[in-house]
Amino acid sequence: MIHPTAQIAEGAKIADNVQIGPFCRISKDVVLKSGVILEPHVTLEGNITLEEQTHLYAFVEIGNGTTAVMIEEGCTVREFAKIGTHPDDKQIIHLSSGCYIMGYVEIRSGVEVGSDCIITNSVLLDQYSTCEKKVVIGAKASLAKHCSIGRGAMIGGVSAIHSDIPPYCLAEGYPHAVIRGLNLVGMRRNFGNRESITEVKKVFMRLKKKGFSSLEAVQLLSETRDRHAQQFVSFIATHSVRNP
Repeated sequence: MIHPTAQIAEGAKIADNVQIGPFCRISKDVVLKSGVILEPHVTLEGNITLEEQTHLYAFVEIGNGTTAVMIEEGCTVREFAKIGTHPDDKQIIHLSSGCYIMGYVEIRSGVEVGSDCIITNSVLLDQYSTCEKKVVIGAKASLAKHCSIGRGAMIGGVSAIHSDIPPYCLAEGYPHAVIRGLNLVGMRRNFGNRESITEVKKVFMRLKKKGFSSLEAVQLLSETRDRHAQQFVSFIATHSVRNP
């Protein structure tokens, strides 16, 4: 169903069962797959693809005419969120499946968000920042340019992230966030056994004592057998983790 007040440019590719609400604006390079829902006043400008069952709420804005945006299936983007709308945004933005993006979030050029992430109200993901799978970011937090957040990490509200955050860590603080510990709830939900939680705790404590040194992490890799602990150590070995 397409509301008669919606403005759809010639060339836009829209599946038969897409719902488009009043006063939406859709440019010629937009692709809307099966089951997409656009609430009123959504603006899609540029090379934008929304995969199956994506739901955009009222006043969402995506694209500036030059930025490519890919949003995979089952994502929800709530009211007044902006994705790739800044004039300086030029590189592709990619949201993987099952993400929940809440109101007034701003996502900038080159950002990649892994599947099943939850980005709460008024969060800023600055240029080229990355979130791996199942990351949770609290309201009004911000990720600086080129920062990476590891799988299953949780970022507290009103936190300013200026460094990479390892998987399954808890980080919070302003003006510079600090790693407070491990996201035990996230590990229980994602790991198949308690042994993995124990192993991640061990490598976390060892690396924390060394200031999350990448050199220490490289040495620890050969000693680590549990795959979740390996993932944790490997992240630190290949990223810049600072904990003031």
